[in-house]
Amino acid sequence: YYEDGTLRQLTFNYNFPNVPGMINYTGQRGVKLIPLVEPWLSTGDPKWGEAYGQLHFIKDYDLNQMITPIYFGSVSWIDFSSSPARSWWRGKLVNFLNQYPLAGIWNDLNEPADNEAIGRNGQYWLDGRYPNQWDSRRFHLNEKNVYNIRETSLTYEALLQKYPGKRPFVLSRAGFPGIQRYALGWSGDNVASWDHCRHNIRLGVSVMSSGQANYGHDVGGFVGNPSAELNTRWHEWASMTPFFRSHSIKDNEQREPWRYGDYYGGLMRNIIKFRYQLMPYLYTLAHQSSVDGIPMNTPTVMHFQDDPGTHYQNDYDFMVGDNLLASGVYEQGASQRWTYLPAGTDWYNFYTGEKLAGGNWAMQQAPLGRIPLYARAGAIVPMGPSMAYANQFQPDFMDIHVWPAPEGFASSFTLYEDDGETFDFLGGEYAKTVFETYKSAS
Repeated sequence: YYEDGTLRQLTFNYNFPNVPGMINYTGQRGVKLIPLVEPWLSTGDPKWGEAYGQLHFIKDYDLNQMITPIYFGSVSWIDFSSSPARSWWRGKLVNFLNQYPLAGIWNDLNEPADNEAIGRNGQYWLDGRYPNQWDSRRFHLNEKNVYNIRETSLTYEALLQKYPGKRPFVLSRAGFPGIQRYALGWSGDNVASWDHCRHNIRLGVSVMSSGQANYGHDVGGFVGNPSAELNTRWHEWASMTPFFRSHSIKDNEQREPWRYGDYYGGLMRNIIKFRYQLMPYLYTLAHQSSVDGIPMNTPTVMHFQDDPGTHYQNDYDFMVGDNLLASGVYEQGASQRWTYLPAGTDWYNFYTGEKLAGGNWAMQQAPLGRIPLYARAGAIVPMGPSMAYANQFQPDFMDIHVWPAPEGFASSFTLYEDDGETFDFLGGEYAKTVFETYKSAS
C-alpha cells in the first residue's frame, strides 16, 4: 500500500526507504529478492490514468474499459492480448527493474482473480485492433484460462530484456498448458491444517504430471498458524519438491524455523540442510524434466506401470526421480509410516540400509524431522555438502551413494552440472558425469 492508502503496482512505500541498498545487502548474503506484481492497476494508481488513456485495459462489449471491484477497491485489468498494451507494460517492468535490480518477478492473482466481475461482457482485442475490426475481438469467458500465459510470457520477455543471457525467474499462481515455458507455479492460498498438508502432496504430483514440472506450495499453509509439528512435517515432504518455500499472509504469526525454538527450529534447519545436500541429484532431475518432460515428482505408477499395486497406491507417496520413493507424513502424532514398495525391484531404507523386497508393504519409523525415504536397488544418488544457499561455494567433494542392484545387473546415473543461472548450457557449457555400477557374483 502506498502512503495515501492506494495499492499500487511497481511501487515501494515508506517502509522501504532504500530498496537498492536492501537488494545489495541481501544479495551479499545469498538472498535474492523478487517483487509481487499483479495484472491490474487500481484507479488510485497514477499508471491507471496513463493506461486508460491508451486503451490498455480489458473492455466491455461496447468498448468501454472495465472498472471492477476486488478485495481492496476498484481496478482495471491489463489486456495482455493487445500488442500496444504488452509493449507499454513491458516498458514499465523494464524501467522498474532498471531502478531496482530485483532477481525475478512473481505474478499473482492472474487467473484473473476478478471475482467474476469481468464476466460475460469482458472483451479482448488482439493486437490492439479496436472498432470495425470485429475479427480481433475475443470473449473473456472463452480465453480466461490463457490470461496467465499472456502475462507470464510478457514478464519473461521483460526479464530477458533487463538481464540478457540469464534465465528469468517467474512465479505464477495461475497456469494453463504451456505455462511451463515461462514460469514455475505453486498451489495458491492453502490453509495451515493437516488436511491441506496431505492434499497438497497429491495436488503437486498431479500438476507436475500434467506438464507443469516446476511446482511447489506455501509450506506450512498460507492462511492460519501451523503448529511446530505440522510445520515440521510439511517441511519434510516439501523439501523433496522442485519449488520449496515457506510463505503466509502477513497477518499470521511469523513462522521462520528459528521462531519455533531450538528443538523444532533445529529439526527444520536439518531438513533444509538435507535438501541442499541432495542438490546435485535434484538439479539433475530439474534438467531432465526440461529435456524429456518427466517431472521431479511423479506417482509411483509412472515408473512402475506393470505393477497393479501402484495403480491404487496411496496418493501421498511419490517418486523423487526414478531412484527415491518418499512418503509424506500428514497425520498429527504419527511416528511411523506404511508404504507400498513397487514390485520388480528391491528397495532399501534410505537411512538404515535395510533391504526390502518390492511388491510388499513396509513400515518405516518416522521421527519428527525425517521423511520416510526409500532407495531403489541400483540407485545412485550424488550428494554434496550442506550450504546456506545454492551456489554459495564450489564444493571440492561429492558423496556418491549407491544401493546395490541384484547380481548381474548394472545401473547408472548421469549427473548434470552447469552454472545454474545463464543460457550458456545451450552453447555446450555444461558437464555430464556418468556413474555406473555392476554387481558381480560373490
